[in-house]
Amino acid sequence: GERPDITPLTPKEIDSVLPAAGTGDQYSYYWGTWDRALQRVSLSMVVSLMASTASPLIAATAFSYIFWGPVFDAVARNFSVRKFTYAGLWHARVTDVQVVQRYPDELKQSPNRSRPLRPVDMLEVTVGDDSQAQVLLEVPANSRVRGVRVGDQAELMVVSDLRNLQRFKAVRDVYLPLRNVWLSDYPFLARGEFRQLCRSVAVDSLRR
Repeated sequence: GERPDITPLTPKEIDSVLPAAGTGDQYSYYWGTWDRALQRVSLSMVVSLMASTASPLIAATAFSYIFWGPVFDAVARNFSVRKFTYAGLWHARVTDVQVVQRYPDELKQSPNRSRPLRPVDMLEVTVGDDSQAQVLLEVPANSRVRGVRVGDQAELMVVSDLRNLQRFKAVRDVYLPLRNVWLSDYPFLARGEFRQLCRSVAVDSLRR
């Protein structure tokens, strides 16, 4: 059968769109909602006060968790895709879109949004191509994504332990260039750099 339309990326390109140290969007994701941020501050203050009598160093480390905690979480999450040696840019399209209703206990917990108290609409989007490879994403059905339609061009990064990328894992951070819309729960990619990479690859393909 057909192979997925994937442009291999150089190590420099991989580092530019998937930085090991994390991005501002990733830190904001793990900083969370104001409620969660206040909980983290309160917990850090309590622990630092309890530890201050035993060790000033431990107390200072505990209090500074409110700052280095999100950085640590982002680096750890990034490693799940950074551990692969090879990567490519998969040129795909939206193959299915539907709105589904999820109850609070069905939703994946996310630090950057509060758990709802009532059922919410989610947009279930399938991205793939004629090779039958596909990835399913589910994002809140807000006004930003409700215009997504079957056939929309989709660009996403794939990672692999094989140089030829015959077997790969899709990074679940999908960009729809014609709509300038992102579909993801977690911002794995440095988005400005990824948009530029997509434009550069498109220009190079036209020159061939």
